[in-house]
Parts: sequence; structure tokens; C-alpha cells
Amino acid sequence: MIQTLAALIVLSVVFFVLERVIGGARGPWFRREYWTDTAYWFFAPLITRVIARVVILLPFLLLVAVGAATVEGLRAREYIGFGPLSRQVLWLQTIEVLLLADLIGYWVHNRAPRHFGIPTPMPSGLLAQLKHPFRA
Repeated sequence: MIQTLAALIVLSVVFFVLERVIGGARGPWFRREYWTDTAYWFFAPLITRVIARVVILLPFLLLVAVGAATVEGLRAREYIGFGPLSRQVLWLQTIEVLLLADLIGYWVHNRAPRHFGIPTPMPSGLLAQLKHPFRA
């Protein structure tokens, strides 16, 4: 955590200098959105790491809770690579994971806000290029 924070501080200084010296940044040194950008810059990697660990642990806890696995078995890595997806070749698994991640990212950034009545940002990713079949 300390290493991540130190790296973020160093990169913040580097990018701030690059923006001012090389970039076309003109105007005040600290624009109105500066504090929002700074908060997001530090929030995303530090908090996302914690959230990712919790999300990864939840399925394991569920397996232990229903008796399908044991904590000792998980620590010994007895359950790595079982099921039909593990029998696929690695390149196919990679493509599936990338497409799934793009689909989830598209849904989170474009479809989910509409579902919950939040204004939507511009879509991004491969799926953002596709037209919905039922919309003009």
C-alpha cells in the first residue's frame, strides 16, 4: 500500500510537470477540476485493490460455506483449473476474458446508469462501437 502511494505521488509530480512543460496546458496552474482529478487518481488504485480482494474472496467463501471446498484445500491450491472452461486452450480463455471485461465495462459505464436514472458518460471499448439491434 505504501509503495503504491509513493508511486502515485511520484507519477503525479511527473505528469503535472509534463502537462505544464510539454503539453498545451495554458491557464491557471490548478484548474477547477484539479481536486476531483487528484481524488480520483489516488482513490482508484487504493480502493479498487481492496474491493477486488473482497470480490475475489466471495466465491471462495461461498464454496466453503456450502461445503464444496475446504479452507485447507484452497490454501493447498487443490481447486485450481477445474471445470469446462479450464479445459479450453489458453488463447481462447484470454479472448473470452477480454470480451467479458469489455462487456462488463460497457454495461457499467453506459447501460447501468440509464437503468438507475444517472446521466451517462460517453461509451468506450470495443462494444461501444456496436449498434443495438433494436434501436435506430
